[in-house]
Amino acid sequence: QRATVGVEGLGGIHAGRMCDRREEVGHRHHVVDDFVSVGAGLADEAAALDAGEFDKAEQAFSWYQEYAYRLVEMEPDNPEWLMEKSYAHSNLGALIIERGGGDSEAALSHINSAVELNKQVIEMDPDNPVYQSELGTALAWLADSQLSACDLGGALITRQESVAVAKKQLE
Repeated sequence: QRATVGVEGLGGIHAGRMCDRREEVGHRHHVVDDFVSVGAGLADEAAALDAGEFDKAEQAFSWYQEYAYRLVEMEPDNPEWLMEKSYAHSNLGALIIERGGGDSEAALSHINSAVELNKQVIEMDPDNPVYQSELGTALAWLADSQLSACDLGGALITRQESVAVAKKQLE
């Protein structure tokens, strides 16, 4: 079973948190406002990805990544912004995989970045079940990326790690 694009991290839950954080970032609120606007449209772009409209999805996911990087530059130790950066990499990696015939190394690079960012956030907040769940999803995408790159052994190990994360959540 392949991993699926999760819209909840793109425009729903996280855009709401960003709206709540506007006052906290003070004079930098315009970046958050812009990011919320980009994030709010990503549900449509995820649907575009599912419909095979790859160029439309790529444009939106690239904007999303740009704003995620800007947020992390403003607050490098903010786990929510680091997760947004992780989601941005996951989206672009998933796009490459779903497009097919793409650059498997680029997909691997994006997904590896997403996993590493997610692990960094878990170190900051180890008891957060959302971050744990997102790690399982990122690992599933990494397994798909490894499979696309014909790394069958790596894909199996990573898929097993994804399952272990899911089992841990059930405990």
